Amino acid sequence: DQRFEGNRYTFQPLVESTDSVQRIGDQLRPQFDGGITLVSSDQLSELRTEVYADE
Repeated sequence: DQRFEGNRYTFQPLVESTDSVQRIGDQLRPQFDGGITLVSSDQLSELRTEVYADE
């Protein structure tokens, strides 16, 4: 485990628009691969699908 400022983990929100996801989807894949979804939504599912569409 890696500690950050004494805490085991830090919260890092990721907010992207649909347009930016289409533009930088390849850069977002690591966040989807390693991230934990705390709250799911239809919009998040659509963005995730868009990120992986160009693989």
